[in-house]
Amino acid sequence: MTESLPTTLKSPREPSSVPRLNLLAALAALILTGCYQVNDPVLTKGEYAPVAGSYACTNRLDGSPLVDSLVEQKSGFFSPDYRYLTDDKVEVMFADLGNGLYLSQVNQKGNPIALAFMEPTAKGMEFYVVNAMLAAPQIDTLSRQNGVTPHLLQTGWIPLSGTAADIKAFLASHSKGMLLPVLSCTKK
Repeated sequence: MTESLPTTLKSPREPSSVPRLNLLAALAALILTGCYQVNDPVLTKGEYAPVAGSYACTNRLDGSPLVDSLVEQKSGFFSPDYRYLTDDKVEVMFADLGNGLYLSQVNQKGNPIALAFMEPTAKGMEFYVVNAMLAAPQIDTLSRQNGVTPHLLQTGWIPLSGTAADIKAFLASHSKGMLLPVLSCTKK
């Protein structure tokens, strides 16, 4: 993964036994199976998502705990743009894909843009990435149908090339069965 992702930090307001880590940067850091990335934004305007608040999260792969917050930043009245900032000021934008999932776009300065999937739950939210090992045939089919080219890197990242509209259509075509749950977050 990229070397500039945050490392574990202790938060003075959290118990010392709970690592303080940016939850969405952690999402990208803990996945070796397939976190999509792009160089240019797929989303230029974020949509409202029911995610503002403080969270206690669990890495679904190794059980490690994480804590973070998302603060809603809304601009515009008739056609608002929603962006969410983590405690580390990482910008996250969401787009409702219409299938119970949201596309999550994580913009962290100095890094490629990470793309993942988020599902609101009764107690918080669940993050997913594509299970590249099991869903490879579907990824190939969807990429051809949508004019997107995925490039698997040894680090587990999957850079995507294509237009922003084609990439968004490609991501919206993913079924939940193609995804791997990686981060469960409960609202505090």
